Amino acid sequence: SLLPTQCVARLEKHMDGVWYVAMSHDGRTIASSSKDKTVILWDATDPGFRIVKQLIGHNEACSHIAWSPDDQYILTASYDNNVRLWAPPGSVHVRDSDEKGQRPLRTFAKHRQSVTAVGWLHDSLHFVSAGFDKHVLLWKVDGTRVNRWRFSSRVQDLGITRDGMRMVVVNSNGHLKVFDLATYDELFSLPESDGITSIAMSQLSDQVLVNISNATPVIRLMDLAERRVVQKYMGHFQGRFVVRSCFGGPREQFVVSGSEDSQIYIWHRHFGSLLEVIPGHASTVNAVCWPCLTPANSGCSAPVTTWLITAADDHTLRVWGPSSSSACSELTVCDASVSKSSRGSDHAQ
Repeated sequence: SLLPTQCVARLEKHMDGVWYVAMSHDGRTIASSSKDKTVILWDATDPGFRIVKQLIGHNEACSHIAWSPDDQYILTASYDNNVRLWAPPGSVHVRDSDEKGQRPLRTFAKHRQSVTAVGWLHDSLHFVSAGFDKHVLLWKVDGTRVNRWRFSSRVQDLGITRDGMRMVVVNSNGHLKVFDLATYDELFSLPESDGITSIAMSQLSDQVLVNISNATPVIRLMDLAERRVVQKYMGHFQGRFVVRSCFGGPREQFVVSGSEDSQIYIWHRHFGSLLEVIPGHASTVNAVCWPCLTPANSGCSAPVTTWLITAADDHTLRVWGPSSSSACSELTVCDASVSKSSRGSDHAQ
């Protein structure tokens, strides 16, 4: 099987639940954020997935991460109401921070409540941030606030379309709103009857995954051009916590999701059929990342094989490869005690 069902590494450094994971666009670095207030950068090109850097500075849980399109910046969002801008190793901006890049380049502190999501525009110079304070802010990396959108309820998540021209925003009222990033105008709104907890944007089409939490959890595939649901995925478990999904595999032909039953679910994107349920974690799987890389954005001349990375409340990340991969490596890089008992996520909606 070409599906990544074999655990090839378990990454243990976080001291609390891991809430989010994102890979750099060149496929070389994994970033993970945690309730322990830190973000860790892991070397995806190293067989041991060594730690490249630990970003320390937030005063509350780190909720979200976003790599700039050119991988020269990384944004971290936190429940301390702040967004921090960092220069990852190898960035031309490291010298603007300090000689080791240990401090953030800038802290953005205009949100009045927890920051839930961040996202980059294509120029790698502007980004947006969303929060429970019912606002989405558009920033320049120099600290200038360019625009502010106000909503009737707290903002759960946001995403940028593949063309970089539109922003999709989800608030706790269950509305999915689409905005023009050139004019700042709302283009249209798609109301949902159930609560949306998170979204995931396609990088190859005008489609978005919408995670719905209710008595029977469902992930809906929404086509923004057609303004309708074109597929749905069911079988996973999600109650009152944020559980994220993503597109994955070659040509984004799969949909992957975490689950509150400690497992990972993989569906066929177009047919909606459940293909695999993967055990391994000891508690809620909060986030998943299965990037689709090509030689063009990886800097390689040969096809790129990427990992499925999962983040969970058992304090660990797991790296998954095809079933022909070697058995799961016990990559313990600290002496942190990790509870193996199943428990609910603290990352509530």
